[in-house]
Amino acid sequence: MTATLPVTTSTATPADFPRDTQRPDATSVTSLVTSLFSSTGRGLESGERTISARAAFQDALYDRTILIDLRPAASRAAEGELPARLAPLLLGGNGGLGDVARLAEETSVTLISSDGLRAERVAALLQQCGLWANAVAGGMSAWKAAGLPLVQAEASL
Repeated sequence: MTATLPVTTSTATPADFPRDTQRPDATSVTSLVTSLFSSTGRGLESGERTISARAAFQDALYDRTILIDLRPAASRAAEGELPARLAPLLLGGNGGLGDVARLAEETSVTLISSDGLRAERVAALLQQCGLWANAVAGGMSAWKAAGLPLVQAEASL
């Protein structure tokens, strides 16, 4: 006879964790965005708020986070896209961070980029603004290495 162990799942949401109620002013946010895209921008400390590709997949699959693909359209077309069910918001280039920040105010977001470094920098920026975000460690390279689902990019009309 095989014994079954009870499965426990976390029901924690971003609302369960206290946030700093004081928001940074526009100047400090602009400075953070500028440093984000500078060549000296630094990612998260090792292991801080990064999660594995498999954990990101599971969290997105069970609606515990929203995956946001930060890769440019050309990279998505060449490498494949995340399934729309998992990643409803796609960002390319440097635009759209406001959309990510608004989304991160409401729910947990998990960012993914080609190698994970840009996603880590954006996650760090959002965290400095008091928002709930993390990054996929190793980015799309780790996603593909784990054999997780990708779909062929649709041709633009």
